[in-house]
Amino acid sequence: MNLENRVNQLILEGEKLSSTLIFKPIQSGSLQLYPNYKSKENDRYQKWKYVVERFLTAYYPSYIKPFKEVSHKLTPNNHAGILAILESIQEYPNTWDRPHITQEKKEGTASFPIVTPNLQLAYEFLWEAIRDELTGQQLKDIEHIIHNKEDDEQTLKLLIQYLSTITSDSIPRILARILMNPTVSQGLSRY
Repeated sequence: MNLENRVNQLILEGEKLSSTLIFKPIQSGSLQLYPNYKSKENDRYQKWKYVVERFLTAYYPSYIKPFKEVSHKLTPNNHAGILAILESIQEYPNTWDRPHITQEKKEGTASFPIVTPNLQLAYEFLWEAIRDELTGQQLKDIEHIIHNKEDDEQTLKLLIQYLSTITSDSIPRILARILMNPTVSQGLSRY
């Protein structure tokens, strides 16, 4: 999928949906404090909103918090905020949320892969599979080991030692989630 084309499609669809927003007046005796809006094409609007959220989650996760802030309630201003997020991505399409890992290989140490935009989806998928199976404390411990390393070999040893203490079924479940991914399972069938 071409990300630039997809962003353009989402913007065009959002612009079309702008004209479907209608004001619903506050009814007397209602506890409602704010004006209420809805889309004349609510199903289409909801689908667009969830597609935008999924797109941001997959490709631009740092935009999720601002997206949630403007998408929680349907108003013309909030809708314009969603479009502004997409337009900012359109303006700067080649920026990535996560920093690239550019670690030089030193003699006698293990090297870690360089994360590039082409690997971003795999990176996000891998972390999603890990987050689904481990506790928050386990994730913090792993992050601590990785980020407070003295050298790659020592980090590798500490990580293996820590992972061996995690319940016996967590690691196989993480691997199973990875192998069940349609892209991975299709790739395995080629071998």
